[in-house]
Amino acid sequence: MIHDVVEVGTPTTIGRKNYLFAKTEAGAEANAIWYTFIQTAKLNQLKVREYLEHLLSAFAWTEKPVWEAYLPWAPEIQRKFGTQ
Repeated sequence: MIHDVVEVGTPTTIGRKNYLFAKTEAGAEANAIWYTFIQTAKLNQLKVREYLEHLLSAFAWTEKPVWEAYLPWAPEIQRKFGTQ
């Protein structure tokens, strides 16, 4: 249990340090969004790299994605990218 808390907290610390170097508020917000995607994927036991590649490729070709289909706990996402 404590290990999980440390795992979640460490990237936040790294992110906090990186936010200092964001040149704009929009850049800092973009960083926060990506860290949220990554941490949520980890907490849902997904293969993070494959999941992020899937998101990037899907959103590159879709103007209005159906967000619910891409959430880490969506059944299709769990089937494709889950580690269990």
